[in-house]
This record gives sequence, C-alpha cells and structure tokens, in this order.
Amino acid sequence: MYDDQLKKINEYRVIIKQKLLQQDQYPTTPIVNSLLDKIDMRYSLLEHVFIAKGADLDLNRFNYELYCLYRDLVVLFELAYDLESKKFVELEAFVNGYLKSLESLADTCEQKANLQTETTSLGKMVLFMNTGFDIEFKDDKTIINLGALEVEAQSKLSCFIDGLGFNQDSAAFKFKQGDTVLSCSPYSVNSDFAQVGGEVEVVEHKYTPDKDSRIWTNFKIPDITANDEYGYEAYAGKNQILINSSSTVIDKDVSISVPAETTVRFYIYKGKTFSIDMSVAPATKNFEEYETTSLPDVAKVEFTTDQYTSFSIQTDGEIYAEKIQVEAKNDELFVTSILESRDMIILETIPGKPVKFDDVQVILYNAAQDTLDISSIAIKQLTNVKR
Repeated sequence: MYDDQLKKINEYRVIIKQKLLQQDQYPTTPIVNSLLDKIDMRYSLLEHVFIAKGADLDLNRFNYELYCLYRDLVVLFELAYDLESKKFVELEAFVNGYLKSLESLADTCEQKANLQTETTSLGKMVLFMNTGFDIEFKDDKTIINLGALEVEAQSKLSCFIDGLGFNQDSAAFKFKQGDTVLSCSPYSVNSDFAQVGGEVEVVEHKYTPDKDSRIWTNFKIPDITANDEYGYEAYAGKNQILINSSSTVIDKDVSISVPAETTVRFYIYKGKTFSIDMSVAPATKNFEEYETTSLPDVAKVEFTTDQYTSFSIQTDGEIYAEKIQVEAKNDELFVTSILESRDMIILETIPGKPVKFDDVQVILYNAAQDTLDISSIAIKQLTNVKR
C-alpha cells in the first residue's frame, strides 16, 4: 500500500472515531475497521460519476465527491510537507559527508547551510551531526548522547534522525534540564514539536496621536526605537469596542444594545477574568463559555447577532477596540493599517535568556545493534519571539 493511502486511512480513522463518539457510540476496532473497508482509498477522482446531458444533478452525490476531493488534497499536502522536511535533512547529511575531505571549503558550506535552514518553515538548525556519535547500549535501549544544547526561550524544536537498524516510531529525543525532562518524537513520525520554556520580556509603549491628525499607512510612531529582531503587536481604542467596524465607547457596568446583523469585536489585554451577559444568544461567537477565569495575555472576543440584542461586559483587563498592523524598519516603527481608534498600546517582545539543556539524548528502543548505522541527527528551532 502506498504512503498516501496509509495516511488517508489514518485520516478517515480519526474522522470515523469522532463521528461515532458524536453519536454516543464507542469506536471499537472492529466497528472502525468495518467502516474503513467501505471507503475506497484510491484517489477520489476515480470515484467521479459523469453526469449525462439533461440529467438531474444529485446534490448529495456532488457534495460527497467534493468532500472526498478535499480530504485527498489535505492528505497529499501533509504528505508532501513531511517528505520535504525529511528530504532536507537527508540532503544536508549528503552534502556535509561529501565535503568532509574539503576542509578549505568548510566555512563556505556552513554559511550556505545556515542560510538554507533559516529560510525554512521549521526554523533554524541548532544541531546537526553525521559522524562522531557517542553511543552506549543499555538493555533494550540504544542511547546517543548529543551533549549540552542552548536554544531560545519559548521556541519550538523539531527533531530528525536518519539511518538504518532502527524504527523511527521507536525513537525519542530527551532534553534534560536538572530534574526536568522534555521529550519529543522525530518530526517525521507525527510532526511533533518540543515546546521550550523560559521567559520573554514584553515592554509596553503607549501613544495617543493628536486629536486632529489622521493615521494612514506608513505612519511613524514617535519616541520608539524599534529592533528588527523583536516582535511588535499593537492595539488601539482603549475602553472601546468595534460595532460593525465603528468604534464605540464602552462602560463595563453599562449595557449596550445593538440591532440584528451586527458584528461586535474587541480585545482584552492583561486580564484573567471575562464574562458577558446577553439578552439573547448570538448567531456566532468565537468563545466557548460566557464566563472564564483563564484568559491568555491578549484575548480576542467577537460575536454576531441575528436579532436585537443587549449585552454587558465584565473583565479585570483593559479593553481595546482593534488590533493594528505595525512593522519595524531601520530602527523605526510604522503603522501599516488605517486607524479608526486612538489610545494605542504597543507590545514589544524582547527575547529572554537562552534556555540551556544540560544533556540531550536520542533513545532508540529495540534497535538492531549489529546493523545500526546512524546517518544524521538534526534539531531545528522555530522561534516564537516575533508575535
């Protein structure tokens, strides 16, 4: 069976289990397998039934074929993404091995490799080895010691290992920091990441434009020295909300009434609690509960009405009407979207102290020690500094 068919089976297996649970049925293996057997795992184009001229259009059949095509495209995209990620490491291992004897070109090749890795969607290469592995065997485990590793705080790590004599599904990366151990499987197995802890610093800048000025795109925010390596996020319209794209002042203790077909949007900054009382349920909303005590640093609240509605808001955070686009360029910060509101707050995210792991290991379970051949090990870092 081909890789795309195997991935398609796994995709439909998850969908079937979710459907059964929604119907209050326990998804046992025999039931799931019997439903999978009814699905043709070939490309959905092969299931297309051509419609004769003048015949009635079967909408159910048409929608079903579109859904099958959509699922096929999802599977093919994920498969192509996984293959490209794995091919990158294989290619770099081949290049480094081929140039090992050419010491005079080592610096040039390293610079080129760094440039390539920094432009990939999985971030920057922070560790790459294709020789000199420190390997020890203990019972059914093969332990590869990679030594200490320093990475950026709040980043994500994707891990790669390639070679013979072991199964990718039975490999695990271990990042040790004191008594804490962070585990991650190879990225090629289930697109797994290791989330690094640590702290980043967020600095607040506040700016209120002159009341007679209008802010257009490429407006420079004064009194801020920007850094291209930092992250910037900005909000405007304190104590206001957007009602159908128009800003409206809000009092946390006063109810607001809006007509049908209205979109309400606002942001809560530095708040942990939020509750909203509504006279009728909204047509759509982006929040699950009408009351919560665990908001993120910045929470977006948005809902639409299909009839006349009154509502009031309670929160211990600051309310802003809109999120605005800003860009750092040449030590200056520019607004790149038109503002309806005032009272801007700019959040500047500064990288914190690097996180150092005392020891990084790769554990291979039940590897064939006689034929074990590690081609390459790589760890890539995706930074979260730019918000």
